Amino acid sequence: MALILYLTKAPRYQNIITGEYETIPFSDLVLIDKYYFWSMLRAEGKTDALALEEWCGIPENKLPHKYVVNYYRAFFTKKHFHKEYDGDIEGFSIFAQAARIVKANQIFRWFIENVMNGNPDREHYEVTEHQLADLLSTCRRVQHDFRLVSNDEYYGKQFSVDELVAKQHLPLMEETCYFFETNQYDTVYATNVIKTLEVIKHILDTTDFEKEVIYFNATW
Repeated sequence: MALILYLTKAPRYQNIITGEYETIPFSDLVLIDKYYFWSMLRAEGKTDALALEEWCGIPENKLPHKYVVNYYRAFFTKKHFHKEYDGDIEGFSIFAQAARIVKANQIFRWFIENVMNGNPDREHYEVTEHQLADLLSTCRRVQHDFRLVSNDEYYGKQFSVDELVAKQHLPLMEETCYFFETNQYDTVYATNVIKTLEVIKHILDTTDFEKEVIYFNATW
């Protein structure tokens, strides 16, 4: 399987007493999402499971407080996702897929060093607005020294990369394999930086970080 980086958006919880927005643990959001999906299937007669635990192995008493669960009911709506092997699909969820970046190991390295505390794993990590702005700035700094060397119908845009600048600001992972794509400072490297710049800018432009949270995770 290829290295795939995901950025996922979810609503923050608005405390009914203080009115302030709070970040609910990602694991609790997953439980809430499963609860509403199970409830939807039951209402449509598409599952014989009479209890949440029977359906997914999670007892209802493991759910967060009922105020939290009820708050997320309005956010359980139809969303667009890209699923590996299934392509673009629609499904109900409280989560929304904000970005999907494929085989960009220099971007993965940035997340490892700046978000994941140096530990590459498959867990979900909250990414702050400041961190995303820093990544955007880094991509722009590296892109500034890209040079377009050709652009034809068959090969598309081909770039040269200033390797010294790239290594200083957005280095590739030291050890890679086929699934992690290029280990060269080449057109593939440049294209991944440009694509990442575009999606991060879109997330920053369309996310209210007081009311919404962005999570990062990777698979490979």
